[in-house]
This record gives sequence, structure tokens and C-alpha cells, in this order.
Amino acid sequence: MSPVVQKCSLCRRVRDDGGTEVGQETWGDLRDFLIKYDLRPIDVDFSHTFCPECAHAYRNALLYRTPQALKVSGDAGS
Repeated sequence: MSPVVQKCSLCRRVRDDGGTEVGQETWGDLRDFLIKYDLRPIDVDFSHTFCPECAHAYRNALLYRTPQALKVSGDAGS
């Protein structure tokens, strides 16, 4: 059974909660995650979600109808 990795739908960072307490997970680059855990892309399944930063931006974009609020740091939209 492949591990399920949460991937942000906007910025494409992945959630790494390995070795941390609940609520203390980090979000980072997929390549770094795969190297850290010695995995290949075909070794994992992805579940899409929003990282906290993108969730906040997306919420504001919906509330205030401002698409520019979706421009977050990192590689969003690439």
C-alpha cells in the first residue's frame, strides 16, 4: 500500500508531518520530500488539499471576490 501525501492544489507543495506533533506539520517541495524519505513519485498516492497559506488566500479571494488574493509566495500557478 502506497503512502498518501497531501499536496496543495494551488502552490503544489506537499505536507510533511513525519516526526512532528499534530498541527506542527511543514509544507515543502515535492522533490525534497521524496529525497528525504527515499521515495519515487510512483511510490506515493496524492490527496489534494490546501496548505494553510493558500487556504487563507483562497478564503480571502472568495470572501472579497479578489482573484489577486490567490497570488501566494512560492511557485503558485506554475
